Amino acid sequence: MSDAAQDIILEAAWAGCIWWAASDKHVIAKFERDTGKKFPRGQRSGIERLVDDATGHNPFDEFVEWVTVELFGLESAPKAYREHLAKRAR
Repeated sequence: MSDAAQDIILEAAWAGCIWWAASDKHVIAKFERDTGKKFPRGQRSGIERLVDDATGHNPFDEFVEWVTVELFGLESAPKAYREHLAKRAR
């Protein structure tokens, strides 16, 4: 299997893990206990979305990172996501 094909499969598996985690009440409760942060629920107001867009903030970023580290494994995350986290850490 080519590296490109493996990358596509890995990205799909990672996205599927996040999708599953975001719909599992036990995972969400553990995220909230572990981080002390609330899982984003419901619609965000127009002003909240405008601020998020202007600042580049996504309310799910912390959850995605937590799921990646705690459940999926950072070393198994797609290369592009690992690079994104490395840039953000600078």
